[in-house]
Amino acid sequence: MKKLISLILSAILLFGASSSAAFARAVKFRLYTYRDFTYYYRDSDVGVLDYFGTASKVIVPSEIDGKKVVSFGVLDLKYYYDAGYDYEITHGCCDNKYIEEVSLPDSVTELGDLSLSCPRLKKVKLGKGLKKLNPKVFSGCYKLKSLKLPDSLEEFSLDSVSYTDIKKLYFGKNLKKFKYDCIFDRCNVNSLESVSVSKDNKSFCSQNGILYNKDKTELIYFPEYNKQKSFKVPEKISEIKDGSLSFTGLKSLTLPKKLEKLGKESVCGNIRLKKLKFTGNKKVKIGKEAFYNCPKLKSVTLPKNVVKIGGEAFGFYETEGKNGFTEHKLKGFTIKGKKNSAAHKYAQKHGFKFIAI
Repeated sequence: MKKLISLILSAILLFGASSSAAFARAVKFRLYTYRDFTYYYRDSDVGVLDYFGTASKVIVPSEIDGKKVVSFGVLDLKYYYDAGYDYEITHGCCDNKYIEEVSLPDSVTELGDLSLSCPRLKKVKLGKGLKKLNPKVFSGCYKLKSLKLPDSLEEFSLDSVSYTDIKKLYFGKNLKKFKYDCIFDRCNVNSLESVSVSKDNKSFCSQNGILYNKDKTELIYFPEYNKQKSFKVPEKISEIKDGSLSFTGLKSLTLPKKLEKLGKESVCGNIRLKKLKFTGNKKVKIGKEAFYNCPKLKSVTLPKNVVKIGGEAFGFYETEGKNGFTEHKLKGFTIKGKKNSAAHKYAQKHGFKFIAI
């Protein structure tokens, strides 16, 4: 028996020597309780991991035990495994059915995944020091209708407000990056109508709820539920990038004179779009599936300066059934243009009706 115990102890020591860093984290890491919050120490500061109370209004403290609170609902997964905590432990206010209002201190610089995913949340005050929003921070907040983001936030992804009913987003003067991971993720922004940005912002500007770069030479984001039904793209814009006008409620679209490129899937998913107008005379290249899934666009007139048309750019749509998605050609789809042009060749290739003008 003594020999067996000796072997076990030797194995433990050997394992400990090979993974001392992991054991050190396991020994040092521990969750503590303060009021209705759980928190942990992060060297010189504190991270609040969870709120487990039943109050309708929650004020996250700026300090605990004399240390500054710098994060809410944030914890590296490695700590779960090293310290033996369950991966499913809740973050922040996730799924709390009582909370209607949350106020965060200026000391908090980061919000974790799903940290403010509260089904009854109606109002949130973000601190002036916020630097980072992790994915789906507000996911499931179907009562939160608007969100004002502080000047301190420099980068924003639409993924942080996916699966919400937020209608209006307000950005401060220091926003430098606005992104979405892929165009189809935008479908999960269930009701966004407008995006506004501070006039003092040096990177972006907004007009009628649409986001552009500062000098309006680039369309950054057109909210899917923006109330405009007719849209004339600003004249300085030469390229409509991949997905930047997809899944909107537009019925009519006028393209600018300086247009040179329509990106891949740039206007796809516009199921109400009926009218499309080209106005310029520069050489235009149209990307693959640019107007895919636009079933009401029964006819297009393409000028001779359209020199390239990508695969399934016009006249194709898909439906979903029990066996997945099925692609269809739009019946009666007509293309008008010059003989022997890119438009003519596209019509011939796909068997669409062509009318020479």
